[in-house]
Order: sequence, then structure tokens, then C-alpha cells
Amino acid sequence: MKKIVILIIAAICVSSAVFAAQPPSVFLKANSSVLAPGSEFEVKIFISSPSPVNALDFELVYDTSALRFSGSSDAGSLIDVWQTKPEETLSGVVSLRGGMVEPFKGDNGLIAILHFRANREGVTEISARKTLIFAADGNGTEVLAVSSPLKIQIQASAPKETIEEPKDITPPELKTIITKAPSGEYLLIFSARDKESGVSKTEARFRNPLGWTEWTEVKNPARLPEGALEAEVRVTNGAGLISTASSNAPQNGSVFVVLLVISSIIIIFVLILLYNRRRKL
Repeated sequence: MKKIVILIIAAICVSSAVFAAQPPSVFLKANSSVLAPGSEFEVKIFISSPSPVNALDFELVYDTSALRFSGSSDAGSLIDVWQTKPEETLSGVVSLRGGMVEPFKGDNGLIAILHFRANREGVTEISARKTLIFAADGNGTEVLAVSSPLKIQIQASAPKETIEEPKDITPPELKTIITKAPSGEYLLIFSARDKESGVSKTEARFRNPLGWTEWTEVKNPARLPEGALEAEVRVTNGAGLISTASSNAPQNGSVFVVLLVISSIIIIFVLILLYNRRRKL
């Protein structure tokens, strides 16, 4: 499942990506590198690449005695197809995985904003132990990016930092597509972006011959249930603003079988009702 997004995006967004001698780079930037214990601060992840790229797989590590990971934001991110938003998969390890509908080439492309809390005085660092970037060449060619750690100094005499809540009056940007994976199953892929407050929740529901299912939180991509006729995605940003988008499912034999069975049941039920009514007359 890990490479599904990469393969699908590589098939949709193909460009002639040939990497130069200089590899892509990943760097971390904090709003302040010297802060007081108890501070809440942001760490932004950026990439620079001399050739087009459209997917990535990162792992960052930090000292849990010095710092606490408290969340993330994708406000202004290049990534619009998240497979794994930044999350603490192991103690002291933050993982993130995703892709871009439009390949990126250039400098200082924002990937994500991580939120941390400073626990105690001392010097600590946040570093990337995995920085896989995938070329937009139609094959998902893996390229190992270079990176360097971010040093953070925590001392009582420093200012106490806080994270300001972003102001946002614009709903998220949202697009959906249903495509067939190499395995033969159909996948719902959605591109969701929000420049101001980021995307906080993604949900989906599916229409089958009996009606709509309930809204449930989904990750990207989501498997299309058997017999689904339509998929709808609902995205909520950090300010609580909502956008929805839908896509019709490709017609397939199993859907027609379901429809045929339901139609047959309805016809039989109607015939029974008519027969019983005639007997009463």
C-alpha cells in the first residue's frame, strides 16, 4: 500500500525528470532556535530539487525527553495527496508520506509544518533519518535527498514562544478522481489543499444501489467499496470551513449484477402484491 500513491501519481503526472549531479535537499527551519521551556513552536520542512519530483517518504527523529510532538499543519503545503500526514509512528519518530498532482522543481518548497513543545533546558536537535523523494518520471524512481539536523537551544532566559492560530475565511481546495490500481481494484484519490489553516479532516461516503453510506474518515487513497456507484469526499480545514467533491465510479460487471438482483427482488415483490390483491377481489 505504501507505493500505491506514488505509482498512481507517476502515471497521472509524467514529466521528463532526469536528476542532475546535485541531489534534492531537505531542510528544517524553526521560527526560533532559542526558546524557553514550555514553549510551543513550529518546525517547517522544505525541499529543493533541481529536477521535477512528485512524491516523498520522510521520517524525522527527535529526543522525547527534550521535546514533545504536538501536531502538524499542511497549510501552504506542496502535498495535496497525503497517504500519511505527519504523525508519531514510534516514540520520537514522525513519519509523513504523500504526493503532488503537479510535480515540483525549484527551491524552498514547503512540505509540512510540525508543532513541538520544549520540555527542558539543554541543546537538542531534530533530524531526518529517511528522506526518500520520487522522481516525476512515470516510474517513481527513488532518489535519496541530502539533509542536515536542526539544532534547538532551550534555556530559561529565552523568550517563551507560542503558536498563533491562523485566520482563515476560505474553504479548502478539493478535487477527486477514481482510478484503477495495478492490482485491479478501484481507488478514490483526492487532492486537498488549504493555504491558510491547513486540512484537519478528510471524510468520504459512497453511494450504492440502496443509497448513501455514513461519512467516515479516510486516508488517501481510499478503496472503492464493491458495488459503489459514486464517491463523495468532504474536507474540513483548521477554521472549520468545509468543501465537498464527488466522482462517479466506472461501471463494472459487479455493479450491474447488484442492480439486477435488486431489480429482480423489487419486481418479485410487486408481483406478489398484485397477486394477493387479485385474490382478495
